[in-house]
This record gives sequence, structure tokens and C-alpha cells, in this order.
Amino acid sequence: MGNNIGEYLNGENDLGRKAKLKELVSMGFEESPAQYALVKTNFNVQEAVAYLLNQNEVEASVSNSVTVKTSPFVPKQMKTNEGSNLGKSNQVNGNSGASARTTKAALAAINRQDATKTKRIPRSNNSSKVPDNEKSSSSSLEKKMESRASRLAETPKALDALVFLIKAIENNPADEKFRVLKVQNRTFKSTIALSPAGPEFLKLLGFRAQGYDPTTRLRPVEYRLSRRDTDLAKLWMGKAVLEKAKEGNTYRLAKAKTDFQSALRKSLKTANEEELRRRKEYAKLLAKEPSGNSSISVIKIFLGENLEHSRRFFCDDTLESVVQWLGSLSSIIPDKLLMSEWDLVDVSLYPAKRIPIPESLGSTLQSLGWFPSGQMEIIMHKE
Repeated sequence: MGNNIGEYLNGENDLGRKAKLKELVSMGFEESPAQYALVKTNFNVQEAVAYLLNQNEVEASVSNSVTVKTSPFVPKQMKTNEGSNLGKSNQVNGNSGASARTTKAALAAINRQDATKTKRIPRSNNSSKVPDNEKSSSSSLEKKMESRASRLAETPKALDALVFLIKAIENNPADEKFRVLKVQNRTFKSTIALSPAGPEFLKLLGFRAQGYDPTTRLRPVEYRLSRRDTDLAKLWMGKAVLEKAKEGNTYRLAKAKTDFQSALRKSLKTANEEELRRRKEYAKLLAKEPSGNSSISVIKIFLGENLEHSRRFFCDDTLESVVQWLGSLSSIIPDKLLMSEWDLVDVSLYPAKRIPIPESLGSTLQSLGWFPSGQMEIIMHKE
């Protein structure tokens, strides 16, 4: 490798390598250790970060005039009791995934921080094991994060917002707008606050609940992450735990449902010229809505969250008339139902029953059990 690490930043990939070095420095790592880590990991930024976070002490020359001896791989904001010898730690190796590597690196960094706050336990020069009392703090934090992440997976908007927030703080460490979250902010209420686990996860990342509004008796008023409380290792661990939760079935199913509801709401709001023309065509196919109470079926349809419509039909009207009515609300609905991309479900009784649209279009409302009333819901198609 040679003594002068800087010479590896020169050559045909000079600009790309310097950009990677600049990225590590922007995260808070010192330039010389960052150069060393990049060379050691063949200029892979993720592996370099994991390598830097996972080192306690490196007695290796990183330039002609610099020898690193006292934990230079911990970012500047993480250093405490500089000059103390906390022992050696093994270099990250193997072909484990990025999330697992990041979590392991974050655990190692938190362990080193905890060691400076508690009575230091002597280690032999040949040992790289983390004592049990150091492991307990980081493993407990990881378990708490995993517990909240499993609940957040049921609310994709909250989970996605937290991942975005962590990345924003990492990429804009000096920007206060990502560190102060107002509880009454519309975006906060419609994303992170959708799940009780959202604010709980913020606290695990280091955010503090602050303020009290005597007028509304609201507590807290905001969640704030100060520079002093910013812990890069916790942020990396939190991001890794959330990314892992996104790979599970709970998140995928909830995300699909959220996307469906969004598409349904959008179809109802769309009002371009072509859409209005198609809605009018469906409306022309409908008979006049009947009055009176004799032989009348009142049909109610639920279209996503807090959105419903109702209409009166004769009990001997067919399901086709109901589908045409839905087309007058949004021309996309009949197409989606006929192609089985969306399902029409009878929720009048328990358990709910899926209505096979193509086969049932000619069935009367009375024969379907929707007299004197029936309740239906449109949901995403299930295999």
C-alpha cells in the first residue's frame, strides 16, 4: 500500500475518489483516517464508513508524517476523552448486506461511547471482545428500535418520513429545519405522527420533546435534536432498522394499500376534460333516481378513508346499474373492477364477501341481498 496514502487519490479516477473523500469528511470523519479507510475498502464509501465506525485504534501510518494512534476513525462529534486507549477492534469483513454492516458498525460506535461514560474495563492487548455491560446498552437500543419499526411498518407514510428525515440530517448536518419538528405542523401530523411509534422512534434517535402551550394545553410543542445530542451511530442504526422493516410483508402490504387509496382518491378528484366527458356518459346510462319508499334499495359505497357515497335504486335494478353509477363518480372505477385490479366487496354482513363483477353484472340488487339496503367497499385486489 505504501506510506503515502494520498498518492492513491491521484490517477485516472482522481475526481471520483476525491469526491468520496469529501463525502466522508462531510460526515465528520477526519481526512487522514478517511483516506486510509477508502484505500482499505477499494474506495467503497459504505464499507469505508463501516470500517471507520468499527475501529477503536489503528497504529498505521496514513502519510509520510502522520501516525494514527488515538481513535481517529470516530467522527469528530463522537470523540470523548481523546487520547484514551480503548483497545483494538476487528475490521469489518465478509459479504454481509449494507444494512447488516451499517447496524454492526453503529453498534460498535455506541459501545465505544458508552465505555467513556462508565467505569472503563481493562482489556488485554490481544482481546477485541466488547464486555457484556457495553453490549447491553446498544443491544437494548437496537431492540427498542426494532420494536417501534415493526409498528411503523403498518404505517408506511410514517416510516418513510423517518427514513427521509435521517438522511436529510446526515446530508445537511448544519440545517436546523431538519432538527426541529413542530407537533402542529401539517406535514408532521400527516406523516410521523400518524403512528404513536413515530414520536417514540424520534426519542430513540436523540430528539427531545420540548415546550408547553398553555392555551391549547399541548405538550410537547416540538421535538428537537440539538447538536450536542446528535449521535451519528444512532442515526445509522435507526436508518438500518427502518430499511430492514421496509423489506417485510407488513410494510409491503400496508404500502400497497396506501398506494391504492391514493390512486382511488386521485381518480375521484381528477377533473380534466376527457374524464368529465366519460363521467357524463356513465351518468346518461343511469335511470332517474327513484323517490318514495316502495321497492327501494339504498346502496352505500365506501371509497377509501372517510369517503362514502349513497344512492337509491329500485330493488330489481342490476349490479350493472350500480357500476354505471360508480363510473359517474370516477370513470376509472368500472375499468379497474372489470379488469380485477380492484375488488367490490359486500360489507353489509360479516364476514365481507367479494362480488365477482363480470359474472354478477346481471344480478338484481334483491338477489344479491341488498334490499332494502346494501353496503359495499372498493378495495385493492387480493389474489
